[in-house]
Amino acid sequence: MSDAIRLTSPIFSEIAADSDHYPADDARFVIGTETISVHRQFLCMISPVLKNYFTNDSIESQTGAINVTDFTVDVVKNVVDFCYGCDVGAKTIPEIVDMLRFADKYDIKCVTKKLEHFPFESLNLDNFCIVVRYAYDLELSELFENCCEFYGKNVSSLALSEGFIGLPWEAQKKVSTTAFELMKGN
Repeated sequence: MSDAIRLTSPIFSEIAADSDHYPADDARFVIGTETISVHRQFLCMISPVLKNYFTNDSIESQTGAINVTDFTVDVVKNVVDFCYGCDVGAKTIPEIVDMLRFADKYDIKCVTKKLEHFPFESLNLDNFCIVVRYAYDLELSELFENCCEFYGKNVSSLALSEGFIGLPWEAQKKVSTTAFELMKGN
């Protein structure tokens, strides 16, 4: 019998909570009228884009504020909490895709690496258009091809769906053409 005790490492949110000597409000995301306080050094560590904002002579480096106009406060909060190691609860594929889009914009690789498999694994008729639009917009060739294969198998359910018709024409055309080429090759 061993007297050794298995230790559990603290997660960043616990470390930050116990760091009274280091203010949590030295940086913030501003989304409309709402703000989310964050640690500037933590943002610099997880994102080269945000590091660039804070290390150059910019408005962000002077104010500590990152204005976000293209994502909701929920998306930003989900990503921040996820990066800090907090439980963000169960998320739908649309919510995960929004988190991945945010991670792509700010090059937050830890989010991308942890979440990028979910659109592959959870592709279905209900989330197809969200996933294919994400793959198309970010030029994610492997995910896009997977979506096109799925489209080819489900064309009768998807081709005239409101979501598919709502995609940009070029995306519709590329999905249809790629799906046809993949089916022809099999």
